[in-house]
Amino acid sequence: IYPKPNHIIIIDDGPAHTLQLLDVQLSDAGTYKAVVESISSTTELISQVTVRDVPDESSEPVDIHVSQGGSCTLECQVTGAPLPEVIWTRDDQQIKANEHYQIESSANGNHRLIIKNAQYEHAGRYVANIKQRVRTQFMNFDVIITDRKVSTTTTKINLTGMSQQEQIQQIQSQVRPLFLHFGLQDIPRPLNDILFNTA
Repeated sequence: IYPKPNHIIIIDDGPAHTLQLLDVQLSDAGTYKAVVESISSTTELISQVTVRDVPDESSEPVDIHVSQGGSCTLECQVTGAPLPEVIWTRDDQQIKANEHYQIESSANGNHRLIIKNAQYEHAGRYVANIKQRVRTQFMNFDVIITDRKVSTTTTKINLTGMSQQEQIQQIQSQVRPLFLHFGLQDIPRPLNDILFNTA
């Protein structure tokens, strides 16, 4: 066995001899033997090293609801020295940055996937694949696209005590901006006659 930087360290400290294994891999498993020789005898010290495989870890999925056309952010925090690599996937396909996906990472280990202008086809299982030295951790997000929310406003108009002409003028002042915004074709014909042909 020969020393290897950051992996195999051999320490010779007078009567004490030490073999250190750093960043242990599965290939390091096996039988290690130290041979101690003197003028009168030879002694062998045998050690059996077993390396256990570390299983991958997967988190329970988190539901993320976003309205069609909206945006949402998926976020994970990683630690380690060096910091592990993070790869974002959707339905087992790696995500590349484009007009809908923005990928961010910071020096403190914070990683974000921002989904912009979300459409129905962007729904699915998103995973942050955190690749460490001996295992991969998976953070799962289920993105659910919901229908776009449409807000409506109801305006009440009090016509009590007004003449017919005053009632028409009051209606015009309240609803004309709304109808002009959508165009004349969106106004029911009878109401159109009242609002715009009474000059």
